[in-house]
Amino acid sequence: MQNNEDTFLAKWLNNDLTKEELSSFEKTEDYHLYKKISDYSNFLTVPDTNNTGSWEEISNKITPNSKVRTLNYSWVIAAAASIVLFFGLFYGLTNNSNVSFESSIGEKLTYILPDSSEVVLNGNSKLKYNPSNWEKNKRELNLKGEAFFKVKKGSLFTVNTPEGNVQVLGTQFNVNSHAKSLEVKCYSGKVRVYKANKEVILTKGEAYRLLSNKEENWSFNVENKSWLNNDEHSFYNTPMSKVFSAIENQFNVSIKNKQNHINKRFTGSFSNKNVSSAIDIVFEAMNIKFEKDNNNIVILE
Repeated sequence: MQNNEDTFLAKWLNNDLTKEELSSFEKTEDYHLYKKISDYSNFLTVPDTNNTGSWEEISNKITPNSKVRTLNYSWVIAAAASIVLFFGLFYGLTNNSNVSFESSIGEKLTYILPDSSEVVLNGNSKLKYNPSNWEKNKRELNLKGEAFFKVKKGSLFTVNTPEGNVQVLGTQFNVNSHAKSLEVKCYSGKVRVYKANKEVILTKGEAYRLLSNKEENWSFNVENKSWLNNDEHSFYNTPMSKVFSAIENQFNVSIKNKQNHINKRFTGSFSNKNVSSAIDIVFEAMNIKFEKDNNNIVILE
């Protein structure tokens, strides 16, 4: 079985898979890991070495009783992914080009920024920044989707989104720019949210939403980090447009005929582990009739 997996991976790296095999492979969880390894490896170069001398040096250190052990395949893949990600980051940092990270549907990724600030991307989200700006104490990045930030104290830290911008000096906060709206929660410190002539300052436990140029404020429990620490999504008086988006980004489903329901409001939560359970909980609570087909499409009546 293991030999079949090795052969399949080798065929993919050599572009020898049939259309049917490639289509099937792209739907698996392993595909995203292998794709990242392949993409980052394109940046790597191998230095010139004295192969003969290196082999002689290694051979002299091998004892007659040495045993050869077979490497665990899963461990090799994980180690390769870590090494490639490290060198991929190093390459971006040393070449002063934009660095970008992107999470797939239902994926949660954690990254450390050049100043040791931490960012956790929620599913179907993208982050981009220029590392050379960090050296100039201009900490600025662009976000599409949802992310949680733990910002080290220092110069001004700015998160730009299509719907508005967020600025802090050092704090913990969550930004969600899915579904053409901006939602910000402050978990510690202070957060400044602005767009054009609109500006608001949030402190610990305060949340803010900007939707269709209408502003909303509310308080929340900072101990509940919802998707970050738990296997669920939580909502408070949230427009269904954002709830639909959360379901699509978590489970890779497409919801059709949403227009008549996007302005309804939902308060509650759903599990990130089961799409049928999530849809049943949300749609039944909102009295929305629906049906599912075989292509992971949910059709609303």
